[in-house]
Amino acid sequence: MRVFFVLLKINSDCQWHVGLSYISAMLKKAGHQVELFELGNIQEQKQLFLEKIKNFNPGVIGISANSHQFQYVAEVANLIKSCSGAPIFLGGLHTTLNPELISELKSITGICVGEGEEAFLELVETIAAGKDIKNIKNFWIKDGGEVFKNYNRLLVEDLDFLPSPDRTIFNYFKNTKTKKTPRFIFSRGCPFDCTYCCNHAIKKVYKDLGKYIRFRSVKLAIAEVEAELQKYNFSHFKLDDDTFSLNKDWMKKFCDTSAAKNWNLTFECNVRPGTIDNEGMLALKRGGCVLVKIGVETGNESLRKNVLNRRFSNEDIIRTFKIAKENGIKTFSFNMI
Repeated sequence: MRVFFVLLKINSDCQWHVGLSYISAMLKKAGHQVELFELGNIQEQKQLFLEKIKNFNPGVIGISANSHQFQYVAEVANLIKSCSGAPIFLGGLHTTLNPELISELKSITGICVGEGEEAFLELVETIAAGKDIKNIKNFWIKDGGEVFKNYNRLLVEDLDFLPSPDRTIFNYFKNTKTKKTPRFIFSRGCPFDCTYCCNHAIKKVYKDLGKYIRFRSVKLAIAEVEAELQKYNFSHFKLDDDTFSLNKDWMKKFCDTSAAKNWNLTFECNVRPGTIDNEGMLALKRGGCVLVKIGVETGNESLRKNVLNRRFSNEDIIRTFKIAKENGIKTFSFNMI
């Protein structure tokens, strides 16, 4: 089946979308065709957008939007509806936490709640087989005037089950001759409950559905970097895992394996104060890390603890920056104003 994805990039310059890249990989592995349109300006791209949909003639259409882009979803869905009879489905963190919004979106057939790899593949194959989609887990489906609110399926605990994400559908990766700085995410879930983050709300969605914090094996993580290195010209990459220093054994093994490759690649990653010591920073340096990004948010310890629920001390912050600099690793600070 032909599947057409729309990634809203209004007020965004993201080079790739991890969720769509995994879903695309799952669909392609099962033999389906995938096309992606990155929509950054509705008026300027309207004609091209409609032509792409008509020419591709999809059987299923999916839209992904963040909270700050959600105000445009209805307009985009209505635009799609004007040129295609394919059912339209919506996904992303905003709809995962607010699935009841389906009632407000007349052109949307269903909303995916939670991780979409297995769910979207089942949806596409059910539609391709001409069967009823009302009972597919992870989806809220509209049929007539009724909304069918299905339970969420168990989380994929073994991330090695998933194919490597498909970056080829994104504009950033289409010109393979231009130098890239690819981003990788090798884990899912975060144990912390910072009040300004959606993580604590997502945990409730996934409650009792399996292990929440998961890692791909180091073997497949390294293989993914190597596979991208075969396709694209890069010497530096970014690790976007929420807290790369969280799983010390995994981090050390990744860095040791990276060092043994002698591939002359450098990387940057996120670390949380209080989760890494000098030995860990040495491992990062050995593996090719040249920059650690640290979420300070505020230097006011009381505000950080009691309002943001970030429970580490100013001493933890100072120590983390100090050992990074002692090991020749640059530092980057996230701060809220």
